[in-house]
Amino acid sequence: MDAAIDFLPTSIEHLRTEKTASSCYSISWTEDNRVLCSINKGIEVRDETLQIKQTIKIQNQSYTFSAALIDNILYTHTFCNSNKRFSTWIGSLQDTPTQSILHTESHDAVSQITHLSADRNYVASIDYVHKLLKIFESTNAEHMFDIDMTYMGDLFGVHLIREAVLITDLNGGKLSKYALSISPQPI
Repeated sequence: MDAAIDFLPTSIEHLRTEKTASSCYSISWTEDNRVLCSINKGIEVRDETLQIKQTIKIQNQSYTFSAALIDNILYTHTFCNSNKRFSTWIGSLQDTPTQSILHTESHDAVSQITHLSADRNYVASIDYVHKLLKIFESTNAEHMFDIDMTYMGDLFGVHLIREAVLITDLNGGKLSKYALSISPQPI
């Protein structure tokens, strides 16, 4: 653990000074010390020194807003300019993610950056259009339930923690925590 803490300031400085192939919308750290940078039309996979080792392109998508890697299963959240759809995908680092587990309907709103989070049990994905937090079972991507977020302004960040999920309201300055259950209640 101490090595990871010592490594973090160097990593932050490296990310400040090195440009990615395109805009970097989010980063996530994997359990095996790789970094996933969500970029336009794909994901950069970097090693522990933050050198690019692989770039994964996601066909027909304009933006990749977030990504998570759990047990070599890759989860990504994208937006397509041509059909105005947000999509959540599941796949691997060896192949382009191809199985969509969530499509929201087309809309004319300006694209908003939204995120997902994954752990060994769940995938939490923001449905920006309907202001829902969609919860899926992580191994087979089966939809489990939704959490109504209509009371929040601009859904932005989401992060799974032990048997709960954190979600942020970008402009409202609100952080909410919910239990992961069929009838979720704010904690």
